[in-house]
Order: sequence, then structure tokens, then C-alpha cells
Amino acid sequence: MVDIEEQYDIDDKEGIIVNKRFGQRSFFLGANEWNSLIEKLHGTFSSGAAVILYDIGKSYGASSLEQEKAIDADLQLTIDLLSRESRVAGWGKVGITRTEKGFAVRIQRCVFCSASGNHREIQIGCFFVKGVIAGFAELLFGSGHFNVEEIHCGKDCCEFVVILSG
Repeated sequence: MVDIEEQYDIDDKEGIIVNKRFGQRSFFLGANEWNSLIEKLHGTFSSGAAVILYDIGKSYGASSLEQEKAIDADLQLTIDLLSRESRVAGWGKVGITRTEKGFAVRIQRCVFCSASGNHREIQIGCFFVKGVIAGFAELLFGSGHFNVEEIHCGKDCCEFVVILSG
């Protein structure tokens, strides 16, 4: 099991958290606070909230992967590290597996859904996760060479597939 202190330096006197791998400052956001942000975003922008969250997630995903690619060139190692870092960050139990057509991403107890008081049919927070996955895929495979599909999103688990074209 990975200990959070292995991943982050936490200076509670100065209020600073640093990701040890990248030497960059980080912060934690509680699941309830995330849910409040999502509810406010949806209340203000309605269906536009999904687009905003997807775009933010895509930017976050691409930025995260750029950092990984600068350190490790091996695709499988990069995927394994991203999966591990997501778990340590509290996203849930993240698993990424290769499939015949691409990759499957499964997040059990997804923080973006499980803590949500959101009982709408569509879990809006998952648009963020779908964007993160799309940001990874775009850097790995190039724009237009993949499609990210949501298979299931809910309190128990979220599942996505990245289907590679060509």
C-alpha cells in the first residue's frame, strides 16, 4: 500500500503540500467541496457545466501526462504511474487495462460520484474524468486517433473505454 507521505511532502506549519515526484506544489480538495462546486456550476451553466468540466479535465489530463512523459517514456510505466497517483490522490481504486481496441479505465468508488449528493441521471463530475482521460489519450495517440466513451458512471464505479482508430 502506498502511503500519502511517500507521494507528498506536507508542511502543515506553512500550509504547503509538494508532490515529491515533480517537486510541484499541490492541494487537496474535499469530496463535499467538489460536489458543491459541481452543483454551483450546474446551477449557473446547466448543461454547459458538462462542457466546462470536460475541457478542464482534458487540460488537467494533458498537463499531468506531459509531466509523466518528461520523466518516463515507457507507455505501460506511464499508465501504471498515472493509475497509482490517481489512487493516492483519493480518486478511488483506478485500474487501466489494455483491450483489443484500446484501453479500459475503471474507477471503483469514484470520488467524483460516490460523495455526490447529485442524484441526476448523469453524474456531471464524470465529464471531468472523461476529459482527463481524453487529455491523456490525445497526448499518447494524437488528436483524432481515439474516442473516449463512457460505459457507466455511478456511485459504485465509473467505467470508460478509449477506442483507438486505425
